[in-house]
Amino acid sequence: MPSPWHIDVSARFPRPDDIVTTLVIAPDFLSHYQPMAAIADALRRSGERVIIATGNAMQPFVARDGFEWRRLDLAAGSNDGVASAIAHDRGDPSSLERFIAATRQGFVATLAFQAAKRSHELLWNPIEVGRAIRTLLEDVEPEHVLVDQVSLVSTLGLLASGRPFTTVVPGHPTQLPVGDEQYGSATTWPQALRPDADELDALARQVERINADVTDAFNGALAQLAPSAASVDHAFAAHGELVAFHWESDLHDPARRARLPEHVDLGPLVRQEELPDDYAAVVAGDRPLVVVALGTFLVHRHDVLASAIRAVELAGARAVVAIGDHDPESLGPVPDDWVLARRIPQVALLRHADCIISHGGNGSVQEALAAGVGQVLLPMSTDQMAIAADLERADRAVAADPNRLDVDDLADRLSAVIEHGAWSRTPSSVGELVSRRR
Repeated sequence: MPSPWHIDVSARFPRPDDIVTTLVIAPDFLSHYQPMAAIADALRRSGERVIIATGNAMQPFVARDGFEWRRLDLAAGSNDGVASAIAHDRGDPSSLERFIAATRQGFVATLAFQAAKRSHELLWNPIEVGRAIRTLLEDVEPEHVLVDQVSLVSTLGLLASGRPFTTVVPGHPTQLPVGDEQYGSATTWPQALRPDADELDALARQVERINADVTDAFNGALAQLAPSAASVDHAFAAHGELVAFHWESDLHDPARRARLPEHVDLGPLVRQEELPDDYAAVVAGDRPLVVVALGTFLVHRHDVLASAIRAVELAGARAVVAIGDHDPESLGPVPDDWVLARRIPQVALLRHADCIISHGGNGSVQEALAAGVGQVLLPMSTDQMAIAADLERADRAVAADPNRLDVDDLADRLSAVIEHGAWSRTPSSVGELVSRRR
């Protein structure tokens, strides 16, 4: 089966006589697996044997991509691209509903909610997982290991093992704090979103307290797994010998650049996706085409999705909309040349689109950068504020407040992006990581 990735480095790195084995550890979430799989494919094309350790939900994707799979459960939940309440967190089925409710209050409330759940979600069963990683390493004996930075428990297991590893930061670079930064705090945001100063102060205190608790738990587990291992000052800032950012070099905040650890910037990590035949008529239309995709979790914001649909109509464009589990009828009538679907071939569509309206998640943002597509961002959670701020500063996107949407204003922003015309495409730089590891 052909690989769905198109980052080809094989011409520069011939297959060696002795096969090098790389172990890739990824959480059981599609948005985290996909960038790791792109790196894995580049390593495979350079001649390495690649094994991906992740959960059951990603096993079909690993098989589709032609990698070896080892089961490794790193969190209570999983996500195969369409989030459900049960799969989001099996131990707390109401978590997704409460998360969506928090997004309606604003992004500070959302970050506060996410901070409260942090130790449960990112440092899940640390002793059991740490031992499972040790067993996996002994079984595979890899020369190289790549770890998703968001999975703290994976970093813990690697530090306990004493083996060198590379940390991959799948989101915004601020997901790996530097200096006195705190993971999960609101440090920057686009012009359209202006948080209350008192709310920011309260969030900063909460985040600092929770991160200290997580660091204590991290060090306690590390001491059990490897009594001689050195403790860490900040669990969220712990990383391997090399850091790989899923980010463009010219998008880094200049104020942070000098403080970054030894790193490479990977740029977009985008899979190859063929456009299904039933979308041929959609992309062949004569009006501008807009992709609307709010991500696997935030698609549950029915009100934001409905406003985006109305804005596309006002702008005189066509749309392909990812609606998740929503009933299409609940979003109102749309023109005949539109598509509303549970899942959409987003990467393939972006090659034909004029703009994307998204939540500003780094996966969608990087796919749009790779395709040279204009972006309207409606950030709601995690690192999406910082992503939107960086792209806005670089004049690569416009942003709006999803909780204060004026449909006419959103339509005007969308029209301006469409009228801008072609945007420059951003190439992948994953070959630099392959070269550095060689």
